[in-house]
Amino acid sequence: MATIARQRAQNRPVLVVCPSAALVEQLTAQFEDRFWDRISAGSAWKPDKVWNVLPSDVEKLAQRLDEHGGETIVVVGTVQAIQQIDADGKIDRLHGRIGTILFDEGHREPAPSWARVIRGFAVPTILFSATPFRGDLKIFDVDDDHIHFHFLGFNDAVDQGLIRGVEVHEQPLPASAQDYALALIAKVDALTAEGRFTAANKVIIRCDSEESVTEMHQSLTAALDDRTDGVLAIHHNFPERPDDGIFDAVPRDLTTRPERFLVHQYMLIEGIDDPRCTMLALYEPFTNTRMLVQQIGRLIRHPGAIGETAEPAYVLAPEGSGIASEWNTFLTFDAASKANGNKPFVRNDATILENLIAALPTLDYVMGRFRERPDLDDPGLHEDLRFPSAAVAFTIEPDFDLDALEKAIKAELVREDRHEGPRTDDCRRCGSPRWPP
Repeated sequence: MATIARQRAQNRPVLVVCPSAALVEQLTAQFEDRFWDRISAGSAWKPDKVWNVLPSDVEKLAQRLDEHGGETIVVVGTVQAIQQIDADGKIDRLHGRIGTILFDEGHREPAPSWARVIRGFAVPTILFSATPFRGDLKIFDVDDDHIHFHFLGFNDAVDQGLIRGVEVHEQPLPASAQDYALALIAKVDALTAEGRFTAANKVIIRCDSEESVTEMHQSLTAALDDRTDGVLAIHHNFPERPDDGIFDAVPRDLTTRPERFLVHQYMLIEGIDDPRCTMLALYEPFTNTRMLVQQIGRLIRHPGAIGETAEPAYVLAPEGSGIASEWNTFLTFDAASKANGNKPFVRNDATILENLIAALPTLDYVMGRFRERPDLDDPGLHEDLRFPSAAVAFTIEPDFDLDALEKAIKAELVREDRHEGPRTDDCRRCGSPRWPP
């Protein structure tokens, strides 16, 4: 992304869009200095300016883009920011001022309304993803006649010394958090003693509930006793206590924090870029492969010079959990994508639905009636669609916290392998104390 953004920005400013504010901060740092310093590139490769885009600042940003005077400019913002600018009727302030759009975490390409906003720019758009498949059965809205795939397989990236390899070890492990913490610390100490990792390397511990995160944090803290390793626990429901290593979101300075054991449920799956994270302990494994693949992705950052071989990451899983087999299915998908002309298998455009309809018989006996195959273009199609009438009512307590509800909903969306769609502040007007009804 940094290289393409820098090259394309020689002609016109480039807009880089990502799903979260944390990624905006991370990408900004990478584009400004970190990536170029990492590969020992000369200062001439660095963009002249890296700016953030905020809905409240779009007028000023448009003016700055007009006055940039031929400098190489990269603008970074969230999906939500671009959606809000569009909802405010100000998206035209960016039209004509952006020459290329890059989208990070492309496997989370949002809803059709997002496609409308992006296509309104009428510029080349590139989706980037280290997870070349979707977990929500949605289709990629891309046109095969105007698309080019570039695919780098996992094993090829390992062989080229770009990332770490991965080893999955399934072993008998204690069920209780207290005993598990002791066993995990012993395993980490053994891997350090044999020289595989150093005392600076970190361990991610995955739990399946807020209660488990709390219990594991307490158990590891007690088991480490007076050792200086440190434990950090993250969950969206936690009251933040940084001095105790407890956070309600991923701390911005995670890469520089000293804690060696990082406990979470869903918060450390995406956007963590710390080469010192080399070990994963699945106290309670994920229920789908996408999350497992993305979690393992936090471990494979290369710690040294490009092209050098790095020690494989270490994944510790309960015996009989099937994690090794599950990881191998991803590697099989990876190999099949390579064999498919270096092109991942993506579900694309509305022809999928049309082909499914075409496969149905023209007339069939369904639910007590002979029915003709549906015509999706028939304006009267809605007459054949029946939905149950239902409503759910909730009594809201005086201390109702809409922000806490929003965090809980987001966590549940992640649990069910769904993605949060775009929305505007109008979605919040019905219940927040800050927006009276």
